[in-house]
Amino acid sequence: MDPIANIKRQRELVREIREQIAIGGVFEEAAGELADLVEALDEWRTSGGFDPYAPARVHVVIWNDGYGVNANAYATREAAGADFDNLDDGEIDPILLDITVQS
Repeated sequence: MDPIANIKRQRELVREIREQIAIGGVFEEAAGELADLVEALDEWRTSGGFDPYAPARVHVVIWNDGYGVNANAYATREAAGADFDNLDDGEIDPILLDITVQS
């Protein structure tokens, strides 16, 4: 399940349901799909899925190996930290950055 697509579709269905309510129309199908999407997203979050509202984070290790500046990006701080520890040889101090990506 793609939580971002799920939320986008939820919003579309809410608009459709509100439009149908305004004109006295039938909206059972849209309401049923909306309920399915809400349940799927709840299952996603309670099973350890990422929070689709949280900003994305990238962890970057930057270092100079004497030939130029290098950088590696990681999805987790643990992976970046392991790389950081491997590069910290006392001669050249690497930098570990945690970057929040705004969408």
